[in-house]
Amino acid sequence: MDIQIHRVRRTWLERLLLWDRAYEAQAHRGHEKISERAKTPEVAQALVVRRCFAEDGLAMTNAELQVEVRGDLIIITHPATQFFAVYVKPNNRSELVLKRRTDTGDNVLLVQVWQAANAKARELGWIL
Repeated sequence: MDIQIHRVRRTWLERLLLWDRAYEAQAHRGHEKISERAKTPEVAQALVVRRCFAEDGLAMTNAELQVEVRGDLIIITHPATQFFAVYVKPNNRSELVLKRRTDTGDNVLLVQVWQAANAKARELGWIL
């Protein structure tokens, strides 16, 4: 699955929601175009991948991921691939921000990591 991400103009609603920027991720499955918008390119990409897998009925599991909290950081690691991602929750924002991660083309892993980080942030009360 090839995903393209572009920075796009914000809609009036996105401006009212105080989005600094807007990104749109697009993927094609046959003749169907799947598209999602978000405040960051990582979230837009994760939403498209999640939607593709949800429509395919494929279950994803976070069993192999390790989640660690250090101060205001959430660190997700996948020991089998040596992948890691570090998320932070800035005080002035309502969502996690990806601070750093290992390069990978594995979109499924990126979605799993994003979901695990958000689940931990919800558990900690950082986000709703």
